[in-house]
Formats: sequence, structure tokens, C-alpha cells
Amino acid sequence: MAIYWADLHNHNNIGYGKGSIERSYAIARSSLDVFAFTPHGWWSDLPKNDSKITDYHVEGFSRVQKEWGKILEFAKEMEIPGRFVTIPSYEWHSNTWGDYCILISSDDPHLIRPQSLTELKQACRMMQAIMIPHHCAYPNGKRGTAWNLIDTELSPVAEIFSEHGNSLEGITPLGMYKHSMGGSQTSQTIMSQLQKGLIIGFSAGTDNHFGHPG
Repeated sequence: MAIYWADLHNHNNIGYGKGSIERSYAIARSSLDVFAFTPHGWWSDLPKNDSKITDYHVEGFSRVQKEWGKILEFAKEMEIPGRFVTIPSYEWHSNTWGDYCILISSDDPHLIRPQSLTELKQACRMMQAIMIPHHCAYPNGKRGTAWNLIDTELSPVAEIFSEHGNSLEGITPLGMYKHSMGGSQTSQTIMSQLQKGLIIGFSAGTDNHFGHPG
């Protein structure tokens, strides 16, 4: 048995973060065993009443789509067999169903833009991918996880912590206050789901937007 360190949720300037992909991989290779660069891939239900937010995100998504070949090339070339594992990945957003980091094990990973959670699940089964729910404790309708629709075969772990704050439990000094989704909701926390009988593993990711994994 051994302990391996990974960052499975990280961004850079391919999307709407900062810092280069070269910087991301250089830092990851110096400090991690596993790295998934998760560029912002799609938001299925962007707010229709805020053109500024919509345009900002659509521009980022277009950049990711344009650079998808480069993203896959880096994931393949930067891997060091037996020492440093890379995983082709991206992030999918939804006000209705919540955000997911999609980690793909298929030899032919595609950047897809499903319009519903059902479509996303179908695509992930085809690509042999897992879906890690992110910032789970936000309220429903504000990008919190739709727990009633969780499929633990596709989502064996949930992200308990990121730069958004603590999704594991509601009473915490590290609350979800940095963004505009309304803070955490106790009934949405992962602890609440465990108390209801959900069996799921944990992950934590930085969600760093400055090309600095780990």
C-alpha cells in the first residue's frame, strides 16, 4: 500500500483561468503523482438574463474546444509511466444538476456538450469516464448537486472540499462564502447524504484558476 497525491480539479488560461498549460504540468510533475487538468467544458443552462456572464463563459468554452487537441496532447506527452499519471478531463456546469469534473479513461476522449444530466451520464458510460460532483453543498438551482440523481457507479466519489469551501459539513470555519451561489445548505452537504444512507467516497481538489495544481 502507498499514498499517492493528486489534483483532480484545476484550471489555467485554456478556459477562463490564468497561467499556461506548460506551467500547470511543470508544477504538477514536481509535486504530484496524478494530475487532471479540468478545463471548463460546458454550461448547459447558462443564465439567460446576464449577457455579461454568458458571453464570458461562452468565450472560455470556445477556447477549450479550439485547444482540445493540445489538451489531449499534453496529457499524453507529460505522463511518466510508473511515476506521474495524467487523466484527460474537463468540467461540466449546471444550475439545475450541479457541476461535475469528468475524468476520462477511454483511449479516444471527446469534449462533449450534453444539455442534460441524463445525456452526460450516457456519454460518460461510453467514454469510460467518472463524474465527480463539485461544490456539492450549494443549494439546488444554484449549481448544487442533484443528490436524488446521483449514480455511484459513475460518481464513486464526491468532492468534499475545493477553493469554494467545505461541502462535507455545514458548520465549519471554511464555509462556502467566496462565490455568489448563496453559501452552503445543510441538507445539501455530503454529511447529510451519508446520514441518509448514501455510500460514496471522497475527493478534494484545488479548483485553482491560476495554473497552480496541488
